[in-house]
Amino acid sequence: MTLLEVWDSGLVYAFHGRSPVWVLRGVISHAVDCVGAWQREEALPEPNRAFGQARESLAANRDEWEAIAEAEEEDRPRRRPQRDGNGS
Repeated sequence: MTLLEVWDSGLVYAFHGRSPVWVLRGVISHAVDCVGAWQREEALPEPNRAFGQARESLAANRDEWEAIAEAEEEDRPRRRPQRDGNGS
């Protein structure tokens, strides 16, 4: 469900060189297969290729988002003195 929630921002790498429709169809197909297996009390199916690539894309984007947040946090103390020194 997370992959579907962030499909427009978190799956950029999964879309690279592929149709977004292919990726989304694969993610939705895997979700439906999982719900069916759960209802039948079976083991969850192995992820299909599109789902795997979407999951990897989301992980890569999360790493980037965390790195950006950390960089902004580290940069915040350096920017405060500059603003204070400019009469802000």
